[in-house]
Amino acid sequence: DIGLFRGYGISGVGAEGIVAGSANSQITENTIARTGYNGVLFAGAGTLVSGNVISYAMRTLDDGGGIYFGGIDSIVIRDNIVFGVANSDIESCPPNSWHGANGIYVDESSLDDSVLDNTVYECESGIYIHVSSRITVRGNMMYNNTI
Repeated sequence: DIGLFRGYGISGVGAEGIVAGSANSQITENTIARTGYNGVLFAGAGTLVSGNVISYAMRTLDDGGGIYFGGIDSIVIRDNIVFGVANSDIESCPPNSWHGANGIYVDESSLDDSVLDNTVYECESGIYIHVSSRITVRGNMMYNNTI
């Protein structure tokens, strides 16, 4: 359990499972369960995120994902299993509204990234691409996501 206390962290900072800020990082073969915010957050071009199992991220904060990045180029996200990403304890959002809990979230200004062969299920949304260009999404399996 990481950052599950009410009031810990804010959207954008805190309560992540893994945070990597270096270029060409490799985040591979980890198990991350029950985080208040993003399961994996990274900010370095050329990062590989592969073979991870991420469950029950985004339990207390909104606008993130099991795997989240934004404004980064040449990323490969492949062969991950992401499930149960949905806000369960957000007082600020009305019931049955979208809280921005995404299995895999490619945020603004990302370019030339690949999301390949992942399994994403029981999340608020499976894969969300937001204001980005030349993103390859191929071979992913998604089921039982809300939207």
